[in-house]
Amino acid sequence: MVDLKVYRHSKPKAHDVLIFRKDGTFFMKRVLAVGGDTIEGKDGMILVNHQQLEEPYVQHLGNAPVELNQFGPMEIPTGQLFVAGDNRDS
Repeated sequence: MVDLKVYRHSKPKAHDVLIFRKDGTFFMKRVLAVGGDTIEGKDGMILVNHQQLEEPYVQHLGNAPVELNQFGPMEIPTGQLFVAGDNRDS
């Protein structure tokens, strides 16, 4: 079940799960960082504002491309979100 009206009166925040459509395909992703946050990937861990996220729901199945485990740091622009799926190795 999806609430299609929730973000009419509020903005997505960290840890929210979003469903969106791109090019006719629906995606489900989790918000990891919002505008003004700094995000970095180090050895498969995600750091937001230099603090490691606790993500017990994430699945690491191995063989992830390097760019999924090592990236940033990068600042998320105002009005933008950084999202990722919970199956981070794919």
